Amino acid sequence: MLEAGAAPISIGCIDVHAPLSIGVSVFSRDGATADALMARAEAAMRAARSRGGDVVQFFCRDVGIATQDRFMLESDLRRAIAQNELEVRYQPQVVASSGRIVSVEALLRWRHPVHGLLNPDAFIPLAEETGLIVPIGEWVLREACRQAREWRLDRVPPVRVAVNLSPTQLRQRNFVNLLRDALRAEQLDPSCLELELTETSIVTHPEQTSRVLDEISAAGVLISIDDFGTGYSSLGHLRRLPITKLKIDRCFVRELPTSRTDQAIVRAIIDLARGLGLQVVAEGVESAAQLAALRAVGCDQCQGFFLGAPQPAQRLEATFRAQWRAAG
Repeated sequence: MLEAGAAPISIGCIDVHAPLSIGVSVFSRDGATADALMARAEAAMRAARSRGGDVVQFFCRDVGIATQDRFMLESDLRRAIAQNELEVRYQPQVVASSGRIVSVEALLRWRHPVHGLLNPDAFIPLAEETGLIVPIGEWVLREACRQAREWRLDRVPPVRVAVNLSPTQLRQRNFVNLLRDALRAEQLDPSCLELELTETSIVTHPEQTSRVLDEISAAGVLISIDDFGTGYSSLGHLRRLPITKLKIDRCFVRELPTSRTDQAIVRAIIDLARGLGLQVVAEGVESAAQLAALRAVGCDQCQGFFLGAPQPAQRLEATFRAQWRAAG
């Protein structure tokens, strides 16, 4: 079967290669019923696919444990919203030249009753795969709007909240209506909210994406491109879409003080952004040397642990007030 699958499939004048991922379960070692055998063969197939395909994987104990853990995590995730286990932490984005906080990024955490506080990498891929990203994403959006409204009522200096938007959410037919409802429920000025999306989500279904982003922009919400420089967006997308900000990926910041290549890339992104009338935020700033290098190339804003870790809203509010008092 692997040899047969290795042969290209001709579609018109194009040869398409479709690698096989084969999962095998054995009666009666792996199960005594058709349903049990199919479930374990499917688990083995997923393990084969995770190894890159063109692989035969027999069901084994390790595969079974991984599958069981995945099902348990999915079950827990389905209950997480109802049981108030999800939390939002906020990481400051500051003006590079002055250190003044102008916006914060809302970052999701899951306080799992057994595994403790989980970062998004531990569960967001599963949420995307199962479709749970839709209710989770809506919860984060509404919670960010609620917090922004609360800061305003507490007379915290104006700060914009940025929320990450997944490609799945972007393809929701009613997403813009959900967005408007979240703003209306909190009586929040749309300019207080910013949506961050990746380059990949822009190039997937470009016509639909362009239409949705135009509606979001028309509602008064700002749009930024996250992890810029690592995806596949073209200059045409940047020219046509209602984008206000580019976020330079941390991989270009890590070696910035010593790498001429990274310095050239960052300068090019900043020059491009200025030509298009966009702001630039550098992610992953973890040292004074990186911050100095970003200031030297004229970066507008910075974000990273050196400038502030993701933290609960109450702790960040004290920082806002201290900054406000220092400014007079």
